[in-house]
Amino acid sequence: DAMALAKEEASMACSLEVDPEVMRTRQRKDQRYDIHLRTDTTSACLTKANGRLPYGHSPLVLVDEEDADTLEQRPKLSNQGYGPGSATDHVWREGVQVRYLSPVEQLRLMGFPEDYAFPPSLAFKDRCSLIGNSLNVKIVGNLLPLLLNPSAGEASGGGEISEEAAAAAADRAADLVAKAWGPRERWSDGSPSEKS
Repeated sequence: DAMALAKEEASMACSLEVDPEVMRTRQRKDQRYDIHLRTDTTSACLTKANGRLPYGHSPLVLVDEEDADTLEQRPKLSNQGYGPGSATDHVWREGVQVRYLSPVEQLRLMGFPEDYAFPPSLAFKDRCSLIGNSLNVKIVGNLLPLLLNPSAGEASGGGEISEEAAAAAADRAADLVAKAWGPRERWSDGSPSEKS
C-alpha cells in the first residue's frame, strides 16, 4: 500500500521513483526496461544491479495503474511463462511515472520471512544488491532435500517430504557445509592426491 511504501522510502531517505530522464535515455537508445502492472505474472530477474539505472537493469512498476491503458504493448522476443504480461512488454511513454520495486517487495518475491529487515543504515542500492545476490529462500528450501536425497520426494508419495527424509537431508547438508568450510588442502603439483 502507498502508506507502507512512503514509510519505507522515508526510512531509506530516498525516492523509489525512476527519474524520467533515465527512461528517456533508455528509450532513445532502445535499451531494455521492464515495466510491470500488478496483474502481470512475470518479471525480470532481481539481480545485484537492481536500483542502479541507467547502468543496471531493474524490474519497474507503474506508480499509477491508471496509466496502464495508455502504454503501448510490444511483443517480447520470447514468452516468459504464462498469463498476463508473459508475451508483451509495456513501452514507457513521456509522463508515465515508474518506480523500482521496494526492498520489502523484493524480499517478498524472494521468499524471505515477513519480519526480515535490513539494518536502517543500509542504503537502497545496497539492499537491492544484497537481495539480487541471494537465492529464493522457498525454492532452495524445497530443492535442498531433493538434491541431497533424490528419493525423498518419492518416499512420501510425491511432493511432500517426510520428516525422516528432511532430517536426513539436513544432516547431509550439514556435512556438505562442514566439508566446504573445513580445512583446505594445498597440492604442490597443482592436483589433488587420491584418497581412499
